[in-house]
Amino acid sequence: MSVFRFPDAVHAVESWLDGPASSFATKLKRSSTSKTLEWELELHEQGYPVERARLRIGALFPAVPCELYVAAELCLQLPHVEEDGRVCLDEECQPVDFEQPVAAVIRAISRFKTELLQRSSNVEWREKELHSERLSYWNRFCDQRQKSPRGRPRPRTTLVSMAEVDGWAEGEIAAFIPKGSRDRRIQTQVVTLGSADPVELANQHGFSSGTLVKGSAVFVRVPEEFRWSPLTWPQSFLALEQLVRAVTASQHSIAEWLSDKGWVADSEDTPKRSKGEKIAVGTRPLLVVLCHGNELYGYQIAPSVVSLVTLPHAAPIKLMRVDPTWSLTRDYSTSTFNKRQGKRVLVLGTGSLGSSVIDVLARAGIGTIDIVDSQVFGPENVSRHLLGISSILKGKAVAMAARIKKEIPGVEVRGYPGDARAWCAENCTPNKYDLVIDVTAESSVRIFLAHVRTALLGDIPVIHAWVEPHCAATHVVATVASEPWPASDPAGTRVNVADYSAAQMRINLPACSEGFHPYGSADILQAAGFSAERILDVLDNGLAKSTVWSLVRSQAFFDSLGVPITTKAIVPSQGGPRGGVMLTRLLTDVLQDV
Repeated sequence: MSVFRFPDAVHAVESWLDGPASSFATKLKRSSTSKTLEWELELHEQGYPVERARLRIGALFPAVPCELYVAAELCLQLPHVEEDGRVCLDEECQPVDFEQPVAAVIRAISRFKTELLQRSSNVEWREKELHSERLSYWNRFCDQRQKSPRGRPRPRTTLVSMAEVDGWAEGEIAAFIPKGSRDRRIQTQVVTLGSADPVELANQHGFSSGTLVKGSAVFVRVPEEFRWSPLTWPQSFLALEQLVRAVTASQHSIAEWLSDKGWVADSEDTPKRSKGEKIAVGTRPLLVVLCHGNELYGYQIAPSVVSLVTLPHAAPIKLMRVDPTWSLTRDYSTSTFNKRQGKRVLVLGTGSLGSSVIDVLARAGIGTIDIVDSQVFGPENVSRHLLGISSILKGKAVAMAARIKKEIPGVEVRGYPGDARAWCAENCTPNKYDLVIDVTAESSVRIFLAHVRTALLGDIPVIHAWVEPHCAATHVVATVASEPWPASDPAGTRVNVADYSAAQMRINLPACSEGFHPYGSADILQAAGFSAERILDVLDNGLAKSTVWSLVRSQAFFDSLGVPITTKAIVPSQGGPRGGVMLTRLLTDVLQDV
């Protein structure tokens, strides 16, 4: 049986390469276990910087295009060449390739020649291409240096929480060495710039395993017009020193910085270990971080292996940004994100709807979230709550806050166990928050807030969000102080889209007031996404008029429940059981509707 999924296409290509193309293509010997066919392509007569290349046809060709390889040492010399020599020109399968597989190979070879080989003789073009994918090439460079026989041990993982850098700034390092490590190699180091403490950050996000060693980092801004490529990277300590002096107009020096950390310099470019000095560079991590746009490039500084050599060693290392701006926005639309970081939100209730809404708000960058809920998490909650089985018997509010704090950076989140009404009465003051969100779905909470809104909350917007049984509809009612939610609580009579009084929708359990409405995680996630979008819109843009947003399923959905339900005219008559509509109505209109 052929190892190739489309043997006819492979046979056509094989016949062409071994026939008409044999003047420049020579088939290579194939092992009995190989799932590929390979040919060597002769290129030396065409004046290219590469004399030979390999063409590989894999088992899924042409669904997976053919691949071209050059010598692996050309990685970091020519653009689009990976560590193993594979040429990456983003070749994709075309529908016609199954009928014309030979044309697919010819197209790949032609692109290889015109888009790489012909252009590679131009040094300016090579540098520009290498610069355009600089972070990928940098990571390959770091891997190569690490694998080198002369490579120095360096941290396996370096996580950086950034702040704005203009010129030069010093940060802190919390490094962790695994217990029992013989070579004392750092497993993980957390680097911070600004007010964040690296030890606290490591503890918060679970990076603090092992023996703590503190260190220092210096951040240097590299002008964006500076081309960062293998042709310009510093590949020695002296080159790094020269680059830093150049980009800071000789205002700063890595050698002088090292001198402050326990080294002295016998010339401005040659730091050496001071005799009798108790603090040596090797006893704590020292890192140079070059900031180029929103990318970071690191050099771990260590003493020279050879004691007679006075220059320290600068080892290139990969850095991973974990600051909120990158983790939550990828540096996109940061003005909105920065405004959200200053927002203070109170969420009452963290059930199936509330937990997902809170998670979205945190990932959207809301800076301060207080959560209030009186319930304990039970195993029956797992089916549609963001918390899981490990949170059983924990308070929902506290457990949800702990989850957010560990997994999402840049959020000050606190969980408070307690009744929403009692907690608000004791802890709320006018305008303490920018927004209060009630997702308890409890009439008593809506009524309470209607009576005490001005006294406890001030003139901020208040949002009530809930779902009808079976998630048949989701409602987000956002109110301004001048048009508040009525104390009569007309949720069922005016906002809800159906009358369920004649139907037994609730599953009752053998306990006092215990029961639930059946629906799944997909239902509540859809409701939470709808709710969170409207909540974020209020936080970002304010609220001029009290508004009701509703996500309403079609009549076919209500009919599928198989129980007598009376629906209102706004329920769409068209569409299947999964159909529905989104509605936006003014609260004043909803309350006047008969």
